[in-house]
This record gives sequence, C-alpha cells and structure tokens, in this order.
Amino acid sequence: MKENKIGEMWKKLYQFKIVKLNSMTYKKGRLHINFVSNKDITDDFETVIIGYNQVMLLYEEMLKNEPFDDLKIELLGQSGLVLLITTIESYLEQLFYSLCKSHTVKDVEENVFKKYLKDFDIKIKYEYVEIETMRLSNYFSEKLNFQNKNLCKNAFSLFGFKIAEIDTKLWETIYAGEKSYIQIRHGLIHAGPEYGLYKINRINIEYFEEIMLDIARFL
Repeated sequence: MKENKIGEMWKKLYQFKIVKLNSMTYKKGRLHINFVSNKDITDDFETVIIGYNQVMLLYEEMLKNEPFDDLKIELLGQSGLVLLITTIESYLEQLFYSLCKSHTVKDVEENVFKKYLKDFDIKIKYEYVEIETMRLSNYFSEKLNFQNKNLCKNAFSLFGFKIAEIDTKLWETIYAGEKSYIQIRHGLIHAGPEYGLYKINRINIEYFEEIMLDIARFL
C-alpha cells in the first residue's frame, strides 16, 4: 500500500517535470545529481527536483507511521511544508537571476526598469542611456524576497510576467490567503510546532499530498 502511494505520487509529480533522482553525491564541494527524464529540464529547475526528492523522503516516513502516530505524521508534514516553501524561494530566485543575466537594461522598458530600482531601493550612479548595455544582473537586489508576495510580483514584473495572474486561485492558496502555505510556514518558523498543532489545519497525509501537488503545479 505504502509503495503504491509513493509510486502514484511520483507519477503525478512527473507531470510537472519532477523526477526521482538516481543518485546525489558531493564531489569537491559541489552537488552532483543524476536522473533520467524525457522532459526539458533547465539547470534552475534542478533545484526543484532536489527539493522534492528530499520532501518525498519525509512523505515516505509519514506513510510508514500511518495510522499509528498522528503526532509524528504532523511534525513530518510541517517539516515538509517548510522545505517546500524553501524550494519555491530558491527556484524563483535562481530563475529570476538567470533572466537578469540573459537580459540587458535596454531589453526592458525604461519606466519598468526605473520602477524596479525604486521598489528595491537600488541606487545607480549613471544616466539610463549610459547603462543600457549593462546586464540586469548588475542590479540584482539583496532585498529580493520571493516568500513575500508583493516583492515577488514586483520582481517578475520587470520582465512583464504577472506571476500572480497565471493562476489566481493557486496564487491565493500558496501566497496570499490567510491560511496560505507561505503564512503557515511563517507561523511554524516564528511560533514553533505548536502553531501547526493548534492554530491551523492539521497537516495529515492527505493535506500534505495536496500541498505537494499545488506547489508542483505552481512551479
């Protein structure tokens, strides 16, 4: 039964280019991963694959403890949610930086670029015409925070992406609702595990499966 559920989850995740790793090793201070996929997977998206492989280990542990230990399942689910939100943040940051490296200032509209500078309090010493050929990665702000819904939207608007409008219901579920996954993560990090046990919906196996697939669909 457990093996069937794990196999079914991997099949569902594969629809979103998320595959099971064959191996993951560290060599000379670098992480090397190996997987087989007939889908087009970018270097940036490998962050998502690594994150989900870690999450699936927690999911397997949750299934091992069903139905014997609800508390352990809950705590594993909380850890998995925190890891999934970290995966979102890491992937979006890498994706945004890759876009910045592949575009120059003149590739985006002047008013949009200036709004980006203002939103993230980035100071420049030269006039716009003097930096048109510069890579946007030169203006990558340390204030970028892809767990913050407004900063995330503002960042991707630099390239004309209305990230919150791609799937408004999914955006609300992950980012904007009162019980969004991001808000639950913040509560768990800043208020501790008791926040999850008493102040939000319990993270049982069914709810955790829903969280995994929602975030996979978003990414």
